[in-house]
Amino acid sequence: KKKPIWRDSSLFSDESVPDHYTLNEATAFANKLAEVLDFPKACLIPAYEDVLAQVQLEEKLPENIDP
Repeated sequence: KKKPIWRDSSLFSDESVPDHYTLNEATAFANKLAEVLDFPKACLIPAYEDVLAQVQLEEKLPENIDP
């Protein structure tokens, strides 16, 4: 039976604190995660934040909401 990677929320990063992870560290993490979850590393693809799409979504928020 597969087990969760973790349940301890103290292990989550604090988004208000900048991190300094490198591309190599992110790649190593993704590869290890694929291994642990037992799916092919060929399924790993680069992902990029679509800043323009995010801005467009924020523009639709009411004026009194601060994203």
